[in-house]
Amino acid sequence: MMDLKPFYDFKNPNESISLASDIPCSFHADKEELKGIAEIKLIFLPRPRININVRSEFDSFIHFKSILTETRSISINGHDIPVFATSVSTPTLGKTEITFTPFETPMPWIGDKTTRLSKVVFHLFNFKNTFGTTFQIIESENGHCRKDVTELNSKKWAIEIHNHDTSKTNEKLKETGGYGLTHVVGFARTDGGSFSAEEAEQLIGDLYLFFTFSQGAFCTAVLPVGFDDAGEMVWAQFNGPRQSNESQYYWFDPNHCEELAELFPNFLSMLENEKWKDTLHTVIYWYARSNNNSGGIDTGIVLTQIAIERLSFEFAVNQRKLLEAEGFKKLSASDKFRILFSSLDLPIEIPEKLPDVKTVAKRHNLIDSPHVLTKVRNSMVHSEHKKTENYSEIYFDIWQLGLWYLELSILKLCDYEGTYANRLEKDHWVGTVENVPWNKKIPEKNE
Repeated sequence: MMDLKPFYDFKNPNESISLASDIPCSFHADKEELKGIAEIKLIFLPRPRININVRSEFDSFIHFKSILTETRSISINGHDIPVFATSVSTPTLGKTEITFTPFETPMPWIGDKTTRLSKVVFHLFNFKNTFGTTFQIIESENGHCRKDVTELNSKKWAIEIHNHDTSKTNEKLKETGGYGLTHVVGFARTDGGSFSAEEAEQLIGDLYLFFTFSQGAFCTAVLPVGFDDAGEMVWAQFNGPRQSNESQYYWFDPNHCEELAELFPNFLSMLENEKWKDTLHTVIYWYARSNNNSGGIDTGIVLTQIAIERLSFEFAVNQRKLLEAEGFKKLSASDKFRILFSSLDLPIEIPEKLPDVKTVAKRHNLIDSPHVLTKVRNSMVHSEHKKTENYSEIYFDIWQLGLWYLELSILKLCDYEGTYANRLEKDHWVGTVENVPWNKKIPEKNE
C-alpha cells in the first residue's frame, strides 16, 4: 500500500495556498521584454483559479494598457504559459505588481509529456466521506488511528484513494461552502514499470469522468505530481478544483466502496473505445449539470434527456447497428429511449416507487416510463404542448426518474453487476443499497 500525503501545505478549507515563489519570469508589453519575480497561488474563492502574481521594478504607467490588452503569455520555469492580466498596480513608486491568470488549466510546471514516471499523486476536493475497501493504521496526535483507503485496479493501473480528514472537512464545508481537501490519490502501473507523463494525463482525464459519474458532480484531479524511480519529483501541473454545486443524489454509496472497485476496470475499458469515450464525456457532462440542479429542475429534465438520447444513438446506431442514423432520427423520442432501455434489460414500466407519476400517467394515457419522460419534457419545451398540458406536480419525480435511467444505462453498458444507491427511494439513508435491476443473484436489499 502507498504512503500518501498531501504534496502541498493545505490548511483550512477555502484558504489560498502558495504553490511556488521567487520564480524569475518574463513577458512582453509594447514590444519590450519585461522581467519580474513571480509567486503562483491557488485561490479558492469566489471561484477556484490559479494566480501568477508578478513583482517588478518597471514603470507600470508606461506599459499599463499594453499589459492589460496585449500581453498574452508569460515565460516561467521553462514554459510559455498563455495568460491574461487581471490587475496591474503600483504600490510604491518604481514598483509594479501584476496578476496573471492562465487561459487554461492544468498549467504545466515541471517536466513535459515525455517525462518518465513511476508514481503520480494528486488531490481530490469535496469528495464523499468514503468507508474504503481497506484501511491503514497511522500515527496521529492522539496515538494511532484508522485511515480508510479505496483500491481501484485495472489490467494496467493500480490506484489508491486515501481519506484525508474527510469527515471533518465535509462537516466544515456544510457550514461554509466552498472547497476543501478530502482525499489524496496515488497511481502506478500494476507491473511496477515506468510510464510517460502523457499516459498519466490520459488516466487523469479518465479518472475525472469516473469520479464525476460516481460523485454525481464535477470532480477533477487537483495539482498532480509525478515521481521517478528514485522518488524525486520530475513532473507537476497546477490547477484547482472544478467549480461545482454538490448534489445529494448519486448512484454510488460511500459506505460501499466495493461498488467503485467493481465498476472501475470495465469503465476504463469502455474509454479505450474512442467513440464511447467521446460519448461518455458528453453524457457525463450533461449528467453532472443536471444532477447538481444549478439551473433548476426543469432544466435538469431537459439535460438528462439530451444525455439519454445521445447514449441511445451511440448504442443503437454505432455500436449494435440496430438501425441506421436516418432511421434513428425518424423515431419518436420515447422510442429512442425504449430501444436503449429494453436492449439493456432495464424495466420500462413506471416504477412503483413513484406513485404520483403513475397516477398522472394514467390520467393522460401515458403507457410507460419513456412515454411519460418525453411527454413531460415536450410540455416544457414545445409551445403547442404548454397551452394544454401541465405536469409541474411531478417535475421532481421526472427529474429523478430520468437520472435513474441514465445512471443504470451507464452501469449496464459497463457490465456492472453490483449494488447501487437507488435515488428513487424517498427516505434513502447512506449505507442502504440494492441490486441493479438486471442482477437477480443478490438479495433485493443490502445494508
